[in-house]
Amino acid sequence: MSRLYTFSCFLLNPPSVHDIMNEIAAAWVDNGGSFVLVVSNHNKDLFLFLSNSGWLTVILNVEGGSASEDSSTVFINKLEELPMIICHLNRKAVGKNYMMVGYIMKPSREEDFSKRGAFPLYPTQNGLIFMPLSLELPISSQLKQVDIVLHKATDEILSVEISNSSELPNKITYSRGMQELQRYVEHQPDCCVIDPFNKVYPVLDRLIIQQILLSLEKFNIESRCKIRGPNFLKVFSPECYLIYACIDFNKLMETTLNLLMNIMFDNLI
Repeated sequence: MSRLYTFSCFLLNPPSVHDIMNEIAAAWVDNGGSFVLVVSNHNKDLFLFLSNSGWLTVILNVEGGSASEDSSTVFINKLEELPMIICHLNRKAVGKNYMMVGYIMKPSREEDFSKRGAFPLYPTQNGLIFMPLSLELPISSQLKQVDIVLHKATDEILSVEISNSSELPNKITYSRGMQELQRYVEHQPDCCVIDPFNKVYPVLDRLIIQQILLSLEKFNIESRCKIRGPNFLKVFSPECYLIYACIDFNKLMETTLNLLMNIMFDNLI
């Protein structure tokens, strides 16, 4: 899918860098805020010219941590660290009354939300700042800056083992990064997690979902929209005869595998 962006292009050369900076400031004067320039550490000449510019300069491809709070230079090793830096600066500017929400989901889902203006890096009117979490970076260092964790753990499921015993829970195996996130939040009681990991399995099991929907019927209010689970039948044998027209789903909902669905027709011949 093609995308349309509006942008200005400026060529930064050390001899004319001050003229270009004035041109950039004039082009973006109505945007307010501060300027953040990201530059590779390989361009040392440009870095020397920018060191006294008054802009916050982010130097890429540098091993080690970020600079001090009062410094105008921040060093990062990977470009994936940049959103974390921006969110930190935004929170520093607006104050600690804003809550930082760290979220993680598959790229296509995140892109879909972004098209609708969800999860902005800048502070919202509701007092929230959304920071994308990356599985390419250590989770622990990212979560130290967030107050709330919003995840889509089902995007990172590798396998599900169904237990036939009521005493043994069903086992869900996540990707390495999601397992790291799970271990961290389990040892951080002050970290608020939306959809705790031990509550993920019910949203995978169609039968449990039906039972939950049926249990909500008692909360229906007269003359209001009703909560009702669709009619269903649990089939124990794959050879069970179903008449037209039934939709046959496997027990577990789609995770990393394709959803299995068959429409059963009666033999009309």
